[in-house]
Amino acid sequence: GERLVLTHRVVHEHQRRFLIGLQAQLEQADTYQLIRRLAVKTSARNQFFGTVTGIRVGSVNAEVTVTLNDHDRLVAMITMESLSELQLVPGSEVWALVKAPSVLLTTLDPGIKLSARNRLCGTVSRITRGSVNADVVIDLPGGTAVSAIITNDSLDNLQLSKGGPACAVFKAGSVILGVNA
Repeated sequence: GERLVLTHRVVHEHQRRFLIGLQAQLEQADTYQLIRRLAVKTSARNQFFGTVTGIRVGSVNAEVTVTLNDHDRLVAMITMESLSELQLVPGSEVWALVKAPSVLLTTLDPGIKLSARNRLCGTVSRITRGSVNADVVIDLPGGTAVSAIITNDSLDNLQLSKGGPACAVFKAGSVILGVNA
């Protein structure tokens, strides 16, 4: 997790320096503003980067499987229009965004059956308890992490603790896919 944050900071700094140098060379300020819009920040706590490894097409929606690494994958449900707009094909690199309040948590009970397509299991690395809700971070075997916002009552009922096992569960419709422009 820390390595990922450090890598992001290094890339962001190089990008910032590049844009500053580019600004000096551009004659039109509106061109610079257009380029700056390409660097987007989001409020989604869960920002995954992966490769499209499967697409199942329906009449209205498409189910897109995204492989994050050797251990983790997720499924997104997007409209056929979005599939076309993003020009997604197997091998496409994508960003997958999931807001933390959309993530449910469960223990590692293998018998539990859920309608949600995505289940990422790992080890609880951090719990930040607030007055009503708790922010729970699960480190995944592939080196990524997933964050969930749950009620304190749910935290207590699940008996989650740092270092313990847990699974993050979310519906395919909660995943927003994006591509670099």
